[in-house]
Amino acid sequence: MGSSKKTQTTKPIYEAQLTGAADTLKGVYSNNAANVQSISDQLGGLIPSMLDKYRLGDSGVNAARGFLTQTLESQPDQNPYLEQIVAQTNANVADKTRTAMGTRGLTGGTVMQDIVSRNLAENESG
Repeated sequence: MGSSKKTQTTKPIYEAQLTGAADTLKGVYSNNAANVQSISDQLGGLIPSMLDKYRLGDSGVNAARGFLTQTLESQPDQNPYLEQIVAQTNANVADKTRTAMGTRGLTGGTVMQDIVSRNLAENESG
């Protein structure tokens, strides 16, 4: 009255070939385990120094970033290069404005001085 169950296992068609390939791969790895460990140790040793170099960044880029930050954050009277540029452009703006006014016969008056002053102020603020 009791039923007996039989467990049936099915073997893959290519079981022998798969087992043989797995054994071959295992043998190759076993024969090269020391080399694999050596390469792994070498790569592992390189990583901290690579991370340190990454964190330091490129010295040229860092210098340029520092220069730009200093230039942009400084006050105009603390940046002689910027002051020279502004002074030169102010002279150019004043000369061009006076020349343009002179060609229209409007030289020397307070209107001319007002126009020159406004143009210089616009140049400095720009």
